[in-house]
Amino acid sequence: YQRIHLRPAYYDPLDAEAGHVRNAGLAMAEFSIDINTSDRSNKIRLNRLDLIHILSLHSKATHLPGDDNFAWRLRAGITRQDLSCLDCLTPRLELGAGYSFSFANRITLALLANAAAQDKSDGYGNLYVGPYSIITIHFVEDLRLHANLGYRRHLDSAPTESLVNDVTLKYRLNRNWDLRIGYERNVAEEFVLTTGYYF
Repeated sequence: YQRIHLRPAYYDPLDAEAGHVRNAGLAMAEFSIDINTSDRSNKIRLNRLDLIHILSLHSKATHLPGDDNFAWRLRAGITRQDLSCLDCLTPRLELGAGYSFSFANRITLALLANAAAQDKSDGYGNLYVGPYSIITIHFVEDLRLHANLGYRRHLDSAPTESLVNDVTLKYRLNRNWDLRIGYERNVAEEFVLTTGYYF
């Protein structure tokens, strides 16, 4: 399939050029749609809609009093329950809080406690909790990696636990274009090759 992804406002952790907070993300009304071209039906499906997505990993970024290693994330929107289904969108609010650590000013690691509330559907319950880890690596100015690993303990559903992870490698071609390679696992697996245009 083909995917169209639009982020009308702000940036993600891989967009840490001038004017962006390093190792942080802020996006609003970000969405992606999938177009299935394999069976000539050209069926269009919503893959994800983030009303708001905030990620703050910068550890002592300003060196001002009160600027510590606290890390947190917030995501609210509509997403697929897992990658094994196509028509399984559910509203979800996800929150996480913990600490981040930087190494050699190139690697940032964050460990968080994570919790989510969602609509009950497709065999999944309303609540899950679990640890969540994030790593961002700045190899060089134009080459960066961002990865997430989360364990979900479902509190009120038959699938009692699940492991989700994703990793994205970004290479900035120039000011307006970049190239990304991504992998995600959530029951099923997904590989994505993306070219992005910024304006």
